[in-house]
Amino acid sequence: ARAAIFTGHSEEMDSEGGVMYQRLQQGLEQAPKRLRLREHDPSSWLRVEAALDPLDPDAAYHAGLLSSLRDLGANVSVLWAVQKTVALPITKFTRFRVADGSSKGAQFGTIRTEATLSLHLRHPAEWQVSQRQAVVDLENIREADARKADGRVDAVIELSGLWYEGRVSVAGRREPAAGLQIELSPQHSSTPVTETRVMQNLGYFALAASPGAYHLALKPGPSNDTFRLRNSYVGLATWTPTNVKHTVSLRKGKKVSDVFLKTYGSKAGSSAQDQPGDEELPTVHIFSVASGHAYERLVGVMLTSVRKHTKCKVHVWMLDQFLSPSFKNVQIPALSKSLNFEYHFVSYKWPSWLMEEDGEQIGIRGDKQRLIWAYKILFLDVLFPLRVDRIIFLDSDIVVRADVRELWEMDMQGHAYGFVPFCHGTHEDPITHRPIPRANNNTLGYRFWESGFWKSHLGGAPYHISALFVVDLGEFRRQSLGDTLRSTYQSLGRGEDSLSNLDQDLPNYVQVHEPIFSLPQEWLWCESWCSDEIKPLAKAIDLCQNPQTKEPKMEMAKRVIAEWEDHDTHREAVVSAGIGGSEKLEL
Repeated sequence: ARAAIFTGHSEEMDSEGGVMYQRLQQGLEQAPKRLRLREHDPSSWLRVEAALDPLDPDAAYHAGLLSSLRDLGANVSVLWAVQKTVALPITKFTRFRVADGSSKGAQFGTIRTEATLSLHLRHPAEWQVSQRQAVVDLENIREADARKADGRVDAVIELSGLWYEGRVSVAGRREPAAGLQIELSPQHSSTPVTETRVMQNLGYFALAASPGAYHLALKPGPSNDTFRLRNSYVGLATWTPTNVKHTVSLRKGKKVSDVFLKTYGSKAGSSAQDQPGDEELPTVHIFSVASGHAYERLVGVMLTSVRKHTKCKVHVWMLDQFLSPSFKNVQIPALSKSLNFEYHFVSYKWPSWLMEEDGEQIGIRGDKQRLIWAYKILFLDVLFPLRVDRIIFLDSDIVVRADVRELWEMDMQGHAYGFVPFCHGTHEDPITHRPIPRANNNTLGYRFWESGFWKSHLGGAPYHISALFVVDLGEFRRQSLGDTLRSTYQSLGRGEDSLSNLDQDLPNYVQVHEPIFSLPQEWLWCESWCSDEIKPLAKAIDLCQNPQTKEPKMEMAKRVIAEWEDHDTHREAVVSAGIGGSEKLEL
């Protein structure tokens, strides 16, 4: 940690630690009283002396731990030592509390501020947690919310499972068992509770389950036909960290490459499942992410627009860890029943090898929006059940105006994924044959990809937007594109100025070696970058933030998308009916 915290006596320190400890002691003795907190109790069971930088992002965390230790009878001394400068004014502040193990949990007491607050849980990496109960939006807590609830804001965070992470390598070889499909079953059962595939990145995998005894097995088929798993016992306990190394040995007459060849095929398209005939509609798999009540509301509108224009069966996948209890328990069940779609929540553990030495996630910089962007693009090959062969990602603030079956069945010519390029070029008017410019002339100066680094790097290839994309998961896995994205991210993510638009910059950066299939531009129109003249052609409209006006999403939605309020009214009626148990509403 950046804050230097020492426990015990100086003679217990090594030489370097002893010098630092002496400096800390000197500071505690000589610093002005307003910069130190000193307690003397020779009978205390533990003495803790710390130097904290009050401007450091982790200071609140360490102060909270020290406060808890003091409550437990420890002798705590703190020296407030500013180590660095920060830009003024300070726009963020943090308070940290430790739950005491009682039914009261962690309490923050009175907080009087006009600022908008958010609540986050700091927990062991092995825990899979999610919000269980919360009336207010925990991403946007305001003083008015507390006044409506008798001055209190209560939340219950649930430990829903434990992550088991490990690595799988081939015995006798220094190589990961990449592409291997594995499943986890209770110790005395052959029915799997979860499954995943092994990454090329260090042979890493992660599986989530409830505490207990399990056995790890190779999935029947090419994985089990090619390899034999040596150590299969898995024990999950609450506080037990896991990063277990497993080994597999080749069966007689088999080659390591057999897993990839027999699971995904040897060429583009060879792994794809047969599409149903016209008499049988396919199931379209939609993936989206949201955090906070406002974006969950937008997701409801997006799904309403999809079902209005799509006759196929629809299966919706949402990232679990960012969703509120009201969305998971009320909104999406009601929408599912009314709009006739299935849904599931998915999650994945942030890999231990994508962590900085100080325990922070590489490239996230303490920004939750960047974490959501990372989950949106980095784990596409491991987020979904292995049977799902294609997904369509739709941003929460998109409104669809056409049948998404067109995207689902689009021939991407062997590419693993397809994105829509930012509006560029012209469209020929079918009547006058006049070329109509696609780009919005008012924001030409903000098109950063048309100059400097991006223009040079792309070498004439288009820069694509990440608000809507299609992934052929079979081809994505066959090409190990997920591994390429993660290794590139690991390399670039540490740069403060790199990957500013993480989920968008990353695939555009690697397209020099991993080409992107360009979806028709009609499949994504946004006012910020596209001309008004081509808006009637739009099959989907996205509420991209305008770099000039910074207009709020809801205001923009009502102004830009004529049908948005009708969709939102229907969504609200469906949710209200779901709460009250009313009948199904028709679009």
